[in-house]
Amino acid sequence: MRRSLLLAVGLILNLAACSDAEDSDPRPPTGSSEAGASVPPDAGGTGQVPDASMSGPGPVGSGDAGSSPAPRDAAANGDATSPTPSDAGRVDAATDASTGSKPDATTLVDSGSTNPPDAGGGPRDPRFPPITNTGCTGATTRYWDCCKPHCGWSRPEGSLTTCNMSDGSWGANLNEGSACDRARPGNAFMCHGNAPWAASSTLSFGFAAVSASAQQGVCGKCYQLQFTGRSQTSGNDPGSAALAGKTLVVQATNIGGDVNRKQFDLLIPGGGVGQFNACSSQWGMSDLGEQYGGFLLACKKKGISDHGALKNCVMQSCDRVFGTRLGKLAAGCRWFVEWFEVADNPDVVFKQVACPEELKSRGVNRNFSPSSACEI
Repeated sequence: MRRSLLLAVGLILNLAACSDAEDSDPRPPTGSSEAGASVPPDAGGTGQVPDASMSGPGPVGSGDAGSSPAPRDAAANGDATSPTPSDAGRVDAATDASTGSKPDATTLVDSGSTNPPDAGGGPRDPRFPPITNTGCTGATTRYWDCCKPHCGWSRPEGSLTTCNMSDGSWGANLNEGSACDRARPGNAFMCHGNAPWAASSTLSFGFAAVSASAQQGVCGKCYQLQFTGRSQTSGNDPGSAALAGKTLVVQATNIGGDVNRKQFDLLIPGGGVGQFNACSSQWGMSDLGEQYGGFLLACKKKGISDHGALKNCVMQSCDRVFGTRLGKLAAGCRWFVEWFEVADNPDVVFKQVACPEELKSRGVNRNFSPSSACEI
């Protein structure tokens, strides 16, 4: 985010994309979405529900086929109707991919002091040891709608720098209107530097939209996501299986009304624009893949099912759309193919962690004390 059920559920999950165009805008809200794109989970994307206080679109995710977007928060990305990864929170999250043990349903426990080598033979980053014994169960979707995110407005906990149409930073100017504000479009977009990147064969960093109903002050909070090898919206997805045991550390920079309390709508170039789309104007093209599902769903709709063929198809889209002209976005799109294995809404176990400098330097520069709560 069982085939027919997956499609329905997927539809909902992928609706969770995000964009905060008007959330904290000093101007009266116009009803735009935060992230700006949503994708049905089964379709491989995220869905987005317009935020009542924003005028930006919501993010998009990817999905198999047969999922429909959920309304997105104009200032956030979230799928109110998307499947909840786990109502219980730290409950039997799925056998831990790195140890083969079942999570304990009572407490959230770190993996101890040992750091087994990653898949490439190198040592694990000691800051993010494997989540074992217990973990909060969650799900992921994806989107990239180019909209100014929720955390791009002035926030007491810290704000995210946004960029202009040419990807030039607005710096300390947090008042430029969102390009996704349908009533009064501005010139603030998501910066290309917010695309995900790999630190090793098993560790990556990135940004995500979380539920619009998240606790106050969510901007800048960080989460360690450990992939379980499964996808509740895409069945026996080979990409999700190939991702098992890897870790992605994300920082929350957006919210979505169609994103649930245990869902992360990952910001991935080519993931789909969803309900709102500032990418066509910023990139000067309309070849964006499926609105809800992006490049991956477009490839699946061509009848491609083989994992390797899907990776080749998505990579061709990355090269065709971004090429060398949009280098940072091209790198993020290739990351989706090479490191993320074109996984379609993979499930995770997660926990809140202190933000690493890698994310603070590109995102919201914030320090906070991590909580063990499973709901974001």
